[in-house]
Amino acid sequence: KTYISFMYKKINSEIFKICNNLKKTCDNLILKVGLNNPRELMCISIIIYSLKRILSYLMDIAEISINLSIDRMLR
Repeated sequence: KTYISFMYKKINSEIFKICNNLKKTCDNLILKVGLNNPRELMCISIIIYSLKRILSYLMDIAEISINLSIDRMLR
């Protein structure tokens, strides 16, 4: 959805809702793992941190798409 939004310079506010929900899911996963297995917690935390960074990048791209779309409408 982010790619399509960027390529066609269309506003898609749904991307932000999806990314925020996925970030919350990532946070909940860390809580579910708990402290029972510190090694597993460390590995999963690294993976989840990476996923959250990707989601942040997707939101940045979506924001750029909005800016491009507005710029196109103003011309």
